Amino acid sequence: MTNLYCLEDFYNRLKNDLEYRAYVIKNPKQAMCELHGVDASSIPDVKFEIIEQAEDTITIVLPVKPENYTPDQKTVAKKAADQTVDLIYNKGIPGFLIPNDKLRWVLLTMRRSWFHKEGVV
Repeated sequence: MTNLYCLEDFYNRLKNDLEYRAYVIKNPKQAMCELHGVDASSIPDVKFEIIEQAEDTITIVLPVKPENYTPDQKTVAKKAADQTVDLIYNKGIPGFLIPNDKLRWVLLTMRRSWFHKEGVV
């Protein structure tokens, strides 16, 4: 990987290497751990899911529903105004949707591991 952070090369490889793409779709956790130089057994309770975009499909990812959630109209409207982000691209949008701080730190730790693996830091 040649970039300061490897995701651009990773996404390009996913577009151009169909065998690798099939591997990542079948084994997303293992593929991400290999990419970042992380032992998958160090994050046993973390799951990765691939949502493959299609030319004729709008993909909707729902946020995690909080426990004991009883919405009222005012709260729902405020949260929608404060937290909604629409990412509209016509060529696809690769990336990560991270539902909570714990998983955000898992991904940040994986990225830090990649930097060390590549000798960047």
